[in-house]
Amino acid sequence: MKFKVIVVGAGISGLTAAYHLKNFGYDVEVLEALDAPGGRMRQVDLCGVRVNTGARMLFTYYKSVMELIHALNIEEEIEYIGMSDFVCQDRGQSYAISFAPDAGLLFNPALKLSTRLRLVNLLPDLLKARFATNPDDMTTSAYADNESMEEYFTRKVGADFVSKVANPLFRGARSWNANDVSPAFFLSTTAHMFGHKAFTFRQGIGYLNEVLASKLDVKYEVSVTRIERNLDNQGVTVHCLENGATTTRIADIIVCATEGAKIKDLVTSKSCEEEDFAGKIRYNSLGIVYHVLKNSPEHRLTFFTQNHSSPLAILESVPEKNNKPNLFCELAPETVKNVGEAGCQDTMDELIIEDSCAHYPALDKDLDYSVNQWIEHMLPVFYPGYIAHLDKFSVYQNSTPNSIYYCGDYMAQALVGGACDSGKRVAEQIRRHHGLAD
Repeated sequence: MKFKVIVVGAGISGLTAAYHLKNFGYDVEVLEALDAPGGRMRQVDLCGVRVNTGARMLFTYYKSVMELIHALNIEEEIEYIGMSDFVCQDRGQSYAISFAPDAGLLFNPALKLSTRLRLVNLLPDLLKARFATNPDDMTTSAYADNESMEEYFTRKVGADFVSKVANPLFRGARSWNANDVSPAFFLSTTAHMFGHKAFTFRQGIGYLNEVLASKLDVKYEVSVTRIERNLDNQGVTVHCLENGATTTRIADIIVCATEGAKIKDLVTSKSCEEEDFAGKIRYNSLGIVYHVLKNSPEHRLTFFTQNHSSPLAILESVPEKNNKPNLFCELAPETVKNVGEAGCQDTMDELIIEDSCAHYPALDKDLDYSVNQWIEHMLPVFYPGYIAHLDKFSVYQNSTPNSIYYCGDYMAQALVGGACDSGKRVAEQIRRHHGLAD
C-alpha cells in the first residue's frame, strides 16, 4: 500500500518534510503558490533589485539544516559571513553593539556601570540553556516562557540594557520589541552561538530549497484555497486555483507547511485541538524600503532605539556587489503597525524619505528610485505563554494518527533551523503513524 501525501507549501519546512517522506517510500506531491521554491528563504527580483523574502543568513548550529546540506553534498556551496559590530543610535548618542553578548558590553558607554557589572547574571542561564535546550525546538525552553524578554533582562541586568541593547537588536533583526516575546528565544539561540558560524550559499540564500525541490515533484503556481477532511477521516480533499481554474486533489495525508497564520481559514473541519491552537498563533509583519542609488556607498549599518525619533529600526548602506547599490531601510515595529492599519504599503518610501535624507544627506542627489517590500507574515511571535500552547498541540500531533499534519517555524522555532527541523519531525511522525506495508 502506498500512501499519497500532498505537501502544501515549498518553503524549507515543506520541502524537508517531502524529501524525507519520499525517502521513506511515500508518493509525495508538493503544491506551491509561487513560481519557485523558497517561501521565506529565497531571493527575488523586485523592480530590478535582488531582495530576500525573509531569511538573510543561516547558522551552523541548525542541526537539521546541516544534515540536509551533508546529505545533498552541497557543503562546498557554503559561504561564511563575518559577524561584526554595528552602530546603534539613541537620542543624543551613538555606540557600538553586536548580536552576541561579548566583552565589549562591559565597556559600552551607553550602559550604567551597575548594569555592566550585572551582565554576569546572564552567564548561568546561558550555560544552562546550552545543555538544556534544542535551538531548533522552542518547547525545550518552556521553563523560560513565563515572562517577557523585557521583564527578564530588566530583572537580571537592568532596564537600560533593554532599551540600549536588547530592544534595538531584536527590533532590527526580528521586528519584535522586547516585550513582545519571552526570553526563551534569546536563551535557546544565543546559548548555542559560541563555536558556530553564520553563513549563506554562494548561489544565494534559497539554494538549499532549490536543490531539495529539484529532487521532488513540485507543482508551482497552484494556490490552495481550502483543505477539507473527507467523511470518517478517510483522506483529504485539497481545493486549488490552477491556471485560472478551480481544481481538486485527493490525498491520504496532507502536510500543511504554510505560514501558521493561514491555517485558521485554510483548513476546514478542524479538530477541537487544531481550532484551539490556530487561535493562539500570531505573526508579525515587516516593511522594507530600498532607496536605489546612482553611486555605490561605503557599507554602514545603523540600528535605532525605540526612543529615537526615526521611523526605522535599521538603516544600511549597501555597496554595489552583484546587486544595485541601495539604502536598506527596515521600518520599526511601530511604523509597520501604522502602515498596516493605514494600508499604505505601496507608499512606504514617501513616509520615510525625509528621515532617510537626514541620515544620508547625499540621497537628495544620489537617489535613482525607491522600491517597497511588504511581508505580511514575517515571523511567528513567541509571546510569553505561547510555548505552553505549542507543547500541548505538539503532544497531540505526535501521539494522534491523523490525515492532516502541520509543520513550520511556528511549530518549532522562529528561525530557518526550527522550520527545517519541524519538517523532518512531521515526516517521522507520519511514518510512525502510517507506516507503509511491505
